Amino acid sequence: MSNNDYLTSQRENGVYYQVGESFTSSKIHALQLATSQNITPRWNFFNQEFDSVPWDIAPSDLNLTELYRRRARELRDKYNYLILWYSGGSDSWTALRAFIDQGIYPDEILVSIPKDFIDKDLSSINSRDISSENSLAEWNLQIEPNLIWLGNHYPQIKITISDWSTRLTSDMSVDAWHGGAGMYNFQTMAKFNSISSISADHSKLSENHSVGIITGQDKPQVTVRDNKFYLYFIDVLAGITPQTAGQTLERFYWSPDCIDILRAQAWLMYEYFLTHPKMLGTIEIPRKHFERKIEYDDIARHIVYSQWSDTNSKSPFFYVRKNAYSLNSETSYVYLEKYKSDRLITSWKSQTIDYASSIDKKYHTYVNGKLDGFTGFISKFYLIGNMKNENNV
Repeated sequence: MSNNDYLTSQRENGVYYQVGESFTSSKIHALQLATSQNITPRWNFFNQEFDSVPWDIAPSDLNLTELYRRRARELRDKYNYLILWYSGGSDSWTALRAFIDQGIYPDEILVSIPKDFIDKDLSSINSRDISSENSLAEWNLQIEPNLIWLGNHYPQIKITISDWSTRLTSDMSVDAWHGGAGMYNFQTMAKFNSISSISADHSKLSENHSVGIITGQDKPQVTVRDNKFYLYFIDVLAGITPQTAGQTLERFYWSPDCIDILRAQAWLMYEYFLTHPKMLGTIEIPRKHFERKIEYDDIARHIVYSQWSDTNSKSPFFYVRKNAYSLNSETSYVYLEKYKSDRLITSWKSQTIDYASSIDKKYHTYVNGKLDGFTGFISKFYLIGNMKNENNV
């Protein structure tokens, strides 16, 4: 798929930035246009489809486990060949269980991990360290054991390991950086460009079969404004997707094809915050402290992924905290330090500086005086309901 075709398909699929009369799926391009035209970008995330949803009417079905299974069946029926991008986290784990627990299966599970780097350079595995700097330990302590179990119990599922630490020096180009929306740290872009390379390997298959690739973004994003409870979406989460070759990207949760899931998730979160008003600080925009996001993610994980939560209570999963930073991602630090003279890392740093210089500083974000990325864009706010007690806010 050419870049122009990709941009067209994104607009047709309802996800794009608009700057004046221009449309693009690239956040960098949108911010450059905004700078040159002095127009604030707007981010469209399925606006037309979501505008017609009766979000403020309580859904009759709040059984998320069954709704996830229904989503899995619909995807299985839709495609000849189905790929699940799997990280071992609660989002993709829940999507996977929705398939296998009812006896249907994705054809392939795709994991993007710097395995060669882990094997050669990860000096120790510390199961007590859940800081984001220890994210590579998730391979040994969580992801690999999951894959071994899956291979033993479901041999019909192909398991593909995309090792982006080896692809960095093989089939990735300097021009690959900063292509879509979302985060721009080195590790994220390497990971998704690696997936795009794997996707190209399926191009022959795509000529004769419908091929879907599932991503697991994300837990519902909610907030309270003027004593009203809203659902919303944010580009730094929704925009982190691979550019697939001859495949259809399927968001397992954040899609107009599964409104019932989004409504049920939003209402379950609404009911939680009605009864836990002291936790409203976890959903402020902006949050006063990153720790509040960590708190919210834990709350949402236990509410909307109850099967994951139940399993975790019996046999705890190993997972680390999310990154607090973007360009200066904690998870990228170890790799960047070791290979800081590598051609691609040098080019990534150079392009980042070049892009930043072409974008108005009002769109920059800084941490401790250091550039850490570009401002996030939020979708429309969708009203779920009123908060009962005005003193809650």
